[in-house]
Amino acid sequence: MKLGTRNSALALIQTEIFIKKLRLHYPDIKCEVVPIVTSGDIHKDKILAEIGGKGLFIKELDIALYNGDIDIAIHSLKDMPAILEDGIEIGLIVERDSPNDVFISYKYKTINEVPKNGIIGTSSPRRQAILKQKYSLNSQHIRGNITTRLEKAKNLDGIILGFAALKRLKLIDNNLFFYEIIDVNDMIPAVGQGAICVTYLQGNNKALDILKPMTDSDLQITIDAERIFMKAMSGDCFTPMSGYATINNDIINLKGMLSLNNKFYEKEIITNRVNYQEASKQLAKTLLNLIEI
Repeated sequence: MKLGTRNSALALIQTEIFIKKLRLHYPDIKCEVVPIVTSGDIHKDKILAEIGGKGLFIKELDIALYNGDIDIAIHSLKDMPAILEDGIEIGLIVERDSPNDVFISYKYKTINEVPKNGIIGTSSPRRQAILKQKYSLNSQHIRGNITTRLEKAKNLDGIILGFAALKRLKLIDNNLFFYEIIDVNDMIPAVGQGAICVTYLQGNNKALDILKPMTDSDLQITIDAERIFMKAMSGDCFTPMSGYATINNDIINLKGMLSLNNKFYEKEIITNRVNYQEASKQLAKTLLNLIEI
């Protein structure tokens, strides 16, 4: 199988995670990793929402699927827009590591130590809204790979990153900076944060047949709940919103956040396997109605 991936350190590590899981099911399978530079990787100095959104991290991989240059593509799930390009399907959620955000600083041990109106680096409208509403902190736009952002943190009061990325890159506990894992109730994660997914082209039954037996039904349902919620919110990279689902004994808890027009709301809904799709849409409707009132 030819596996497409972004040509970044994190993306290549995540591809290796997928290959290890793949070989648990198919020990003799042969894999060729095809690194692809995406538009999002090229335009590192520009605000993502202004040049096409997070879809720029998957555009070239989609093209490679269309052209038959690769069989499947491996992505960070939070890079996936609510509506995929025609014919592109998510065939597998590989795993979800910690969904939490993490505060990193060379000055302060915790985010609550940062003085009011301190400056935190992030390119995420979601994180910007939460920093303003919950912590009375300002934001400065930063982009680039993890190493670049860690370097930029030296000139700021701190930055916010996804904890799973730091773990996968083995950048935790290196004693170079302070970090604090933020509770998901204090900073509701982005849809799909911490998860790796695999996409394929509709009609590629070879890929589908290989991926289907690897599916974790509980993980698939929680991700599905989040993405249904995001789609119902018409969420994109401009939207300051969160969506995070967990499942325990068939009970699903979905937390959502939306911030627009100087309004900020968080809500949650508890449902089950049978009703989670409608419940996800209802949570979106509730938040949108609150913003409009």
